Amino acid sequence: MNKKSALLYFILTLILFLGLWFRLKGISTNHSFWSDEAFVSSFSQDIITGKTSWIKGASMVGYQPLQIVVTAFSFMIFGISEFSARLPTVLFGVIGIFFAFLVAKKLSNWSGGLLAAFLMAFSQLNLSHATQAKPYVVLQTLFLVQIYLLIKLIDKKKLSALVMLFITTCIVYFFHSLAVLFWISFGITLIVTYFLNLKKLIQKPLIVLGILLSIVLVMYFFGIFKELIILFKPLNGRFLFAYSNTVFLKNIFLRQYGIFLIPAILSFLMIDKKYRGLIAGIICYIFVLLFMWNFRSYSHNMRYLMTFFGFIFVFFGVFLG
Repeated sequence: MNKKSALLYFILTLILFLGLWFRLKGISTNHSFWSDEAFVSSFSQDIITGKTSWIKGASMVGYQPLQIVVTAFSFMIFGISEFSARLPTVLFGVIGIFFAFLVAKKLSNWSGGLLAAFLMAFSQLNLSHATQAKPYVVLQTLFLVQIYLLIKLIDKKKLSALVMLFITTCIVYFFHSLAVLFWISFGITLIVTYFLNLKKLIQKPLIVLGILLSIVLVMYFFGIFKELIILFKPLNGRFLFAYSNTVFLKNIFLRQYGIFLIPAILSFLMIDKKYRGLIAGIICYIFVLLFMWNFRSYSHNMRYLMTFFGFIFVFFGVFLG
């Protein structure tokens, strides 16, 4: 290893260490729970104290059962406290820093990777959400993991990468049902990337029927049909445009994060053409996410957009890399 490589690895290690240190410092004083942190953690506490079973406790909040389970395991290992409840989020946040580096480096170079890792590590938005016992940083991290695995699949075309993608996309859904949208980036990427293969596949109806049946069974098993019905059911007498958070969205785009967003979008023009399927998948996912946040959500809370901000930081690094 030459001096330049050693320096780059040292900088990456330093960013990861400081990212972990700032996050641990943020939870070390055991600040009182927010109400939604306390709500989920109470079920985890009931599991550990024997007041309820693991299955029943995890199912008490149907849209984030795995968050309850992970928090319960943390209580089991480190004791019942605010610190223990928030520690898994801290660890996922640090993993997110590392995958931000991997994705940006893969799509640009070391400089882009380090810049993406730096922004993920020290963004006030990320620091704030990574010190709360909520699943939104987990979604952000696993979104970057999904992107990285899609890159590996496009590069290597190995079945193992496809299996890992499927497992990751399934797991993240159980942290929060909002991750049902991850199937968009997954599916669109595969369709665009392997379009020519799909044209050949269509000529084999039995295989197509088997694939479609498998997709339907997976969607049924994970309750995706139910979630889609909930997402698009009429609200306030309106089918699609139930609310409007456009003012807040414009404020995010133009005032707060415009300096990062515009370069992130421009980076799409610089990325290798073989990743056009990945870009299409990310664009479709972000479009649906922003549409849902803007027109279907009564709350304009930024936590629902954590995956979007992860995209901004990573692809800003890609642009400048």
